[in-house]
Amino acid sequence: MQQDDQLAFAAIFERYWQLLVDFAFRRLQLQQDAEEIVQDVFIKLYERRQELDIHTSLSAYLHTAVRYRVYNKYRDWLKQRKSFLIPNLDDVDYSLPAVDMAAYKDMEKSIRKAVQKLPEKCREVFLLSREQQLSNKEVAEKMGISVNTVEKHIGKALRILRIELDKYNQIAILLITMLNSYQ
Repeated sequence: MQQDDQLAFAAIFERYWQLLVDFAFRRLQLQQDAEEIVQDVFIKLYERRQELDIHTSLSAYLHTAVRYRVYNKYRDWLKQRKSFLIPNLDDVDYSLPAVDMAAYKDMEKSIRKAVQKLPEKCREVFLLSREQQLSNKEVAEKMGISVNTVEKHIGKALRILRIELDKYNQIAILLITMLNSYQ
């Protein structure tokens, strides 16, 4: 390839094209972007063929080049995403209207009451999990019980809360129970 042998370049292209496209696709999940990245890598390889001094295998070199192009694509996506964000977001009023706030407070109060009705151990496990955001393993260690017991307590708590809070929208209940407002 370094001596301008077109057949050598064609053989390299044939051997690695699909492997590299698959490699990029697994990371990007977009076929067109994966193919563009691999095409760019081969264009650069051809343009720099005479000056290249590859110290690793050609396969490793090509995979590394594609990996860096994928990282560049991620960076471009992040830049593009940031450009769509609303400037001065802190100036926006996110407070709920008074009617919605009253409904929210009523639902929050009902959730607290429902949590207080849970059996003692079940409530303790649930609050450690949701309020302090401890993992099941951390709750188990803190309480001196098994992870399986923690999972059973959380499942029981969620079943009881679903029944107790049936009149509220399930999505709202899920969101509220994840907040740190059980005190």
